[in-house]
Amino acid sequence: MLEYNDEVLAILRPRLPDWALEGYYGGLLSPDGKKLVAYTWQPIDTKAPDISRFLQLSALGDGGHVSTGTTEDDVWFYDDDGSYQRKGMERCLEDGVFHSYSLEMIAAQYEGKWYIGCGLSFFGSQMDEGGAKRHNARGTADADFFEKGFFAPYRSRTLSGETVRDVSHEEFADLPWIISLVKVEEKEKVHRAFTTYMNLAFVKPLFERLRIRYPEEYVKFCYRYSEDYTLIFPEHRKYFLVVTLAENERLGYRLAWFFFDTATETFYRWKYPQARYSGPHDYTPDIIDDIKDISSWDDQQFLGSTRTLDDSRFWEEYVLKKEDGAYVWLEPMAVGGGKVSNDN
Repeated sequence: MLEYNDEVLAILRPRLPDWALEGYYGGLLSPDGKKLVAYTWQPIDTKAPDISRFLQLSALGDGGHVSTGTTEDDVWFYDDDGSYQRKGMERCLEDGVFHSYSLEMIAAQYEGKWYIGCGLSFFGSQMDEGGAKRHNARGTADADFFEKGFFAPYRSRTLSGETVRDVSHEEFADLPWIISLVKVEEKEKVHRAFTTYMNLAFVKPLFERLRIRYPEEYVKFCYRYSEDYTLIFPEHRKYFLVVTLAENERLGYRLAWFFFDTATETFYRWKYPQARYSGPHDYTPDIIDDIKDISSWDDQQFLGSTRTLDDSRFWEEYVLKKEDGAYVWLEPMAVGGGKVSNDN
């Protein structure tokens, strides 16, 4: 069993909501004081469960949960057509399947900051309080507990003899996995907010103006996967490239690249990549083909990741390079989604 640890609780209390720590009963701190694990345990009112509370607890992690101490009949239900499927968290709570729960907290310190990951577990009628707490304590007595699992660094996986990359986590390959998970999640939220705002405020208005002014050259602009156009930017986000598949009335589809300076709110055409016309298609590989020889982005995964393009040579030599005071690869535009830049 894990013992009640005041030092662990003192670390967690200011960093998590009070309701997340209700039922805290035990924790363990690493010898160097930079890693910890902690657990809560609480019974559930099976007749009137507070579902909103468990949605909050689940949201502290990845939005999921695990369960143990239940039977197959508890967690599966049959539809009218004879098919069956697993119950979700809310259905299990409503049906009284879950009798208690624990919140697992795993944390590690890096550069003075604690990175905390949470996981929600439910226990059924076949797992009493003692059993649940013994279940939670599995492995904590191992001498290398703080060197494996979520405390070990990220490692790429091998599948069928091939290395499977995750470029988001490669950025933090030397850090404990729990730190990498939290950092990637934090970056994803910032990236999503930045991309959505820039699309709404500047990119989409630019594309609308281009379609109005140059209807033959820009018949339409195609999204890649979401309804935000793809942005590529360095960590400081002082500027970005936006890329889309644009249709020309006579020639077909090609990648269209634009550069945006956030300080002056001005768009330019980025003319380094050479246009290649074709039909409509998934243009993700084309984006990487355009930049893989001049940047560190050599894999399609970068476009769906939390990575920023922090290759100074790429920006300085192939985007922002100047000769005689004028940009070499950026062409001023008469129409901008932000301010209007001057024609040459």
